[in-house]
Amino acid sequence: MTTNLTQQLTGTELEEYLAKRFASKATVKEAPTVYSAEYFADMFADILADVGCGIPAQDKQTADNLMEGFELAIDQWLTYHEEVGRSYKTLHARFLGINRD
Repeated sequence: MTTNLTQQLTGTELEEYLAKRFASKATVKEAPTVYSAEYFADMFADILADVGCGIPAQDKQTADNLMEGFELAIDQWLTYHEEVGRSYKTLHARFLGINRD
């Protein structure tokens, strides 16, 4: 089947044209095991894709932001776990009948 830019295809003709024009050779990649090195590599790859745009000054700022964002995430998780730890200590004290107010 041949077509030009002025020919309008619909239905089956359109499906056939697209199937020939854009033959799919994609294969489905099996998802890595959760928490494996490959799992984290995929996660980091998504982040690293945002770092470089080819403009050195912007790339440097983006890389700096990435590192600062990583530190902020660590700090937020530390704060969260410290607060949760206090909650567990309070719960444990109540369980033992100790008033820590």
